[in-house]
Amino acid sequence: MPLEEIRVVLAAPDTAARNAGIAAHPRHMERHLEQTRATVASLRRLLEEPPPTIAVEYRSIPPAHVFGLRSRVAMDDVGQWWGAAFDQLHEALTIAGLQRSGPDSALYPAEFFQAGLGEVTAFIPVTGGPGPSRQPGVLELPGAELAVAVHRGAFDDLDTTYGALGGFVTERAIGVDGPIRENYMVSAYDTADEARHQTEVCWPEFLTAPAASR
Repeated sequence: MPLEEIRVVLAAPDTAARNAGIAAHPRHMERHLEQTRATVASLRRLLEEPPPTIAVEYRSIPPAHVFGLRSRVAMDDVGQWWGAAFDQLHEALTIAGLQRSGPDSALYPAEFFQAGLGEVTAFIPVTGGPGPSRQPGVLELPGAELAVAVHRGAFDDLDTTYGALGGFVTERAIGVDGPIRENYMVSAYDTADEARHQTEVCWPEFLTAPAASR
């Protein structure tokens, strides 16, 4: 049991609180085991299966106003944070009087993948409303040049598209520093059928020709 959880148990004011603290540990271990199994299965697919053939679109996007949340998130906690963030954004969007202009999306910095911890931005592109840039919760994202591939299927398999797109950019384009963007074209919020989920994975790069599909 981690030291922080031991401190919680020792500081519990009564037996019920102490038992609740102890019971939380196996639940945490079960979640960690599930994540480990998913990671191992993902690595096995990457190592044993040939990389998928993917269609890549080159896209140049302008700066944009978005309604978003930023938080420093650990990779192990990102699924739970992601769901809570978009629940909050969906509820707040109507109250703010802003109109959606694109799909739910998120930005993941390089350090998130390298160190397992980084500042993640969950956001919804917006238009409308008086002075959107002055609205609480509205962020301005810089423009970017991106190589884009569409992942179809469960989020647990998203790393296969990441691997294929990363290899494509390494071999055929000029990668640049910047966050990777995910656009959730058809997500868990739209359908419970994982086979219908569609996520655009957008890799920052330096375009040497007009944006087009290749």
